[in-house]
This record gives sequence, structure tokens and C-alpha cells, in this order.
Amino acid sequence: MLIPCSPTAPRGNSTTAARLLNALERSGHELSLDSVQTAQFSPGTFDLLIALHAADSGPAACAFAMRDNIPLVILFTGTDINGKPSDATLEAVSEAQSLVTLGNHAARRVRDLFPNCGDKVIVIPQAVSPLPEPKPPGPELPRTLDSECELIFMPTGIRAVKDPLRGISALAPLAKKRPQLRLWIAGEALEEQVAEQLQVLCEKHTFARWLGPIPRGELAPYFRRAQVILSTSKSEGGAPNALLEAGLMGRPLLASDIPAHREFPGVKHLFGNDQDLRRKLVALLDEPNKALLDAAARREEVRQGHALAREAAAWSSLVHSFVPPVQEP
Repeated sequence: MLIPCSPTAPRGNSTTAARLLNALERSGHELSLDSVQTAQFSPGTFDLLIALHAADSGPAACAFAMRDNIPLVILFTGTDINGKPSDATLEAVSEAQSLVTLGNHAARRVRDLFPNCGDKVIVIPQAVSPLPEPKPPGPELPRTLDSECELIFMPTGIRAVKDPLRGISALAPLAKKRPQLRLWIAGEALEEQVAEQLQVLCEKHTFARWLGPIPRGELAPYFRRAQVILSTSKSEGGAPNALLEAGLMGRPLLASDIPAHREFPGVKHLFGNDQDLRRKLVALLDEPNKALLDAAARREEVRQGHALAREAAAWSSLVHSFVPPVQEP
């Protein structure tokens, strides 16, 4: 399994890869997970390659697969369904034996981008693993926040497509009326220019704070302390890991109105413009009990519609169609 970042990076691709790796190992396969930038292996080492992200991992994975004459499965994870694909991406997708998307919108988009590959596209909805609980006392920062503060938490990669700047600019007028409002943004700087702009905005608007990357093993206390989990993303390949994790914890959600977010968390929890964001956020903050009851109902939706067992069974069936599981002696 090849991914476009380090397997230990606090990013969606590494979270998804670790979950799939665990599921496939439990179904009887031997797997290896590596970054596409550092992967090196001898011919004959593997029977199947799975590439997460068609553009960033697909071309290199395709070269390995063609060299070893083994099947290739490409999982579209999000930004690889944006814009015009490169020639290398077109070739990788054309050569792949199976193309997996995380949602129905992404599947339609892939069929539009790669019209000759429609029969290879299958949808396996993204599942979610519960966030681990850190060892006591856990991260200090959430515990230092004043009890009166209204925390909005935005876990996201710092790049243009995730639009982290919008959270600050949209909430700045509200922060003037609600001095107890806080916006914490957690994520790795993936685009230097966006990171610099974010830092400048945080210095200008002191209600906002960029925390940098937070390991997945330390996220739970931040989610639990937050009144609302926010996503301002412009594009997603499916239900984002962070929103599913928050949904599983029963936390209130607000997300931008994009096709993937319409699938989860659903139209009711989306905002179309900045004024709409502020209006819906105020409603959640002013009626916290109602917000939590609604979030509890959505938690059941996540448990059933994005269950680990369902995702594991679908991936196991797909991989078994190419490679039989290892038999115990």
C-alpha cells in the first residue's frame, strides 16, 4: 500500500491507510505500508499494489505494478478528483485493474474525468475508527481553556483546497459580539503560502489560533472540549476522517456546502455562505442541549453507515478477487 505522505503523518491518507491495513491483515493478507516518495522493493516482493491518491501515488505505483506485472488498485482520496489529470495520472488510472472512491459523488466525478474507466469504479464508503484516548493527563492545552470559552475546533490540512482562512474571516464579526468565542485550527502546513497567510490572520484576529499538527492519538480531548467541529473545505473525496471521528464522538458539526459533505454530515449541517455559517453556529452555541441531542442521533448514523466491519468486508472482497489470503500452516 503506497500513500503520498509518511505513514505516521497526522493526515487523512495515513489515517485511512492504517485503518485499511489493519482490516486487510485481519482478513488474512500480509501487507506493507510505505510512502510513495521512499518506497523501494525488489521485483517479486508483492502480489498487489494499492495506491492511495491517483495523482500523487498512482504514477509511481503504476510503474511498480507494470514492472512486476501485478494488479494495481487506486483509491481516490480527495484532491485527486480536482482539476485536469496529468498524462501520468491518466496512464495510471487506465492501467489500474480497479478504481475505488469513498462516495457516490466522487464516483461520478471519476467517471467524468476518466470516461473510459467507468466499469472499473466501485464505491466503498469511508469508515471510521474511534479516536484513541491519550494516557492521563492528556494534552494540556484543552485543559487550560477557560470554562466560559466557546471553542470551535477545525482539524484540517493547511492548504488552499481546505480553505482554513475562511474560518477566521467568517467568524471574525461574530467574535466581536461574543468575546468568549475561540477558533482553534489544527493541521500540518502543506502549502507554505497558505500557512503564512493563516499565521498573519491569527495574529490579526486573536480569537483564532493555529496549533500546528496534532497527532491522532491526542485529538480526542480537543474534540470533546469543542462545542462545534468545523470544516470549510472546498473539496473532499468522501466523508472526511475528521468529521466522521467527531460524529462518532457525538460532537455537533458544521461544514461547507460541497457534494461530499452533502453525503455526510448531510444538508442540515451545511452552510452556503459566511452569514449562514454564523447563523447556524449561533444556533448551536445558544442551544447546546439541542445540538448535543442532534449529534447523538448522528452518532448512530456514523456507527451504522460508516461501520468498520462493512468497509473491511468490502476491501477484503476486492483484494481477494486479485490475491487469495495467506493460508495458515
